[in-house]
Amino acid sequence: MVFPYGKEDLDYRKENDPQSGWAFNGSGSIFWRRLSTTFADGITTVMRQSTVECFSDAQDLINQFDKFQECYPEEIWRLDIQRKYIRTFTGKSYDNSITTGK
Repeated sequence: MVFPYGKEDLDYRKENDPQSGWAFNGSGSIFWRRLSTTFADGITTVMRQSTVECFSDAQDLINQFDKFQECYPEEIWRLDIQRKYIRTFTGKSYDNSITTGK
């Protein structure tokens, strides 16, 4: 890891040194700045209402993902990966008729 755990969106690469640049590339984004300033109270409320399981153990999140994935057969997930990622990476066409030239 380049940065220690706990860096926030408005932290600098070097502590309290604006000349070092933002820790995260999106820190200068007007969209994220407005989101964090406009909805600061709402974000705080959601984080305080979140259950401890959300942050204390990754196993709960893994279990939720596994439960979601069990809703569909494995072959559907394989086809989804093939179409979204493998075809896009290799440059093969989406409908098997036109190639993208890669």
